[in-house]
Amino acid sequence: MKNLIAASPIAATSAIAPQMGTAQSATVQQIMDRGTMLCSGYNGSYFGFVEVNDKNEWKGLDIDLCRALTTAILGDPDANQIVPLSWAQRFPALQSGDVEIIIKATGWTMGRDTELGLQFSLPYFFGGTQFMAHGDLGVTDASGLAGGTICVEAGTTI
Repeated sequence: MKNLIAASPIAATSAIAPQMGTAQSATVQQIMDRGTMLCSGYNGSYFGFVEVNDKNEWKGLDIDLCRALTTAILGDPDANQIVPLSWAQRFPALQSGDVEIIIKATGWTMGRDTELGLQFSLPYFFGGTQFMAHGDLGVTDASGLAGGTICVEAGTTI
């Protein structure tokens, strides 16, 4: 099985579940042999998606999706290990086997598919791109930003 970036528990389990019979993928077998699944977890500050609460517990949508997939493979939602990763670390960590799955707001692109050889599931979150500009610039839509500089989170692509 190729490395997988999950976008929903249904899509993720449908990518793995058919292989859970007698012909399991090497990744699923590795997870089962270890008894835990290694999920990406950003750094715990992507509120609503990946957070660490005051009790040092991981929570959020991405964590819930990791638990759902862990349950599908191992039958135990807590049989996972959340591996904190930056945006820039996520793809190398998946390719090296430091994590088995990335569950984070990471969109599919042709380059990520063909150049990195990653397998994406269906999206679980659709978000729009919004821009903020000084009011005195009079920008009313994205075309008004032509020639400007756009800042994004390190390790992301537009």
